[in-house]
Amino acid sequence: MDHSPELDRVRRLLFRDLSEEEGWRRIEAAMRGAADEERFAAIEELAGRDLSGELTEAVRRLREQGST
Repeated sequence: MDHSPELDRVRRLLFRDLSEEEGWRRIEAAMRGAADEERFAAIEELAGRDLSGELTEAVRRLREQGST
C-alpha cells in the first residue's frame, strides 16, 4: 500500500510510541474497516488537516458509529 505524506504524518501523530511497522498495521486495519465510502472520505479529509487531538476524537467517533 502506498502511503501519502499526509497519512504518514497521521501515523506519526497517532502512533508515535509504536514502531513504524505497527503504526502502519493499525492505520491499514482502520482503513480496511472503513469500507463505507463516507467514512473513508472522512479519514482522508482528516489526514490532510493540521491536527492531533481532533483526529483522535474523530477516529473515536467513527469507531463508535461502526459498533452500533
